[in-house]
Amino acid sequence: MIGSRVIFAGLLAIGLAACQQPPAGATPSSAVETSATAAGFAPETAGIHTVTGVLYEVRGEFPMYAILVGAPEGDANAGATVQIEAPHPEAGGSVDPDALAPLVTRAVTVRYSSTPAHAMVDILAGGTSLRLPVEGDTALPEGTRTIEGVLSGADGESGDLPNRLTVTAQDGTAVTFDAFIEPEMARANGQTVTLKYVEVPVLQLLAIAPAG
Repeated sequence: MIGSRVIFAGLLAIGLAACQQPPAGATPSSAVETSATAAGFAPETAGIHTVTGVLYEVRGEFPMYAILVGAPEGDANAGATVQIEAPHPEAGGSVDPDALAPLVTRAVTVRYSSTPAHAMVDILAGGTSLRLPVEGDTALPEGTRTIEGVLSGADGESGDLPNRLTVTAQDGTAVTFDAFIEPEMARANGQTVTLKYVEVPVLQLLAIAPAG
């Protein structure tokens, strides 16, 4: 499902939880206190965090969804938002996305986990990218790392969820990442490739409830 693949790529994009303006038309509710620290509205450090804000939007399609939560007007972090993965329970999530609709535009308390992960920026063989062209691709993001080694895990087909792939260097160093297997990647399985990747925090929803 191409739509699901685009959504997943977006969720792992650089700046998954970067601050941004609320979406046009969103209506923040009254100011509420948050548990944000000096790190900002929604901490990304590894562990479990709780924030209180406004649920602006539920994005995605089965089985992968995400929620956009923002600090309301009057808060010290007003205008900041965070996107948190909210996969369907059938895909390992904790909350049924259908239950989120009544909470949109309301103040909510959100509990989420933050887990460090590697996100593929590009993967090459012989200097040629193995990825299908993506409209809007730009220069490599800041912090991009590179490892050269043997690709493994790209020996099947991806469904609605990505596969777990690994590139292992000659010295035993390995980088594991989630990605949908594309045709050229499958043909390069077991061969030497160059992986360009970044380290990102993956935020996943654990619980959400009306703030009160």
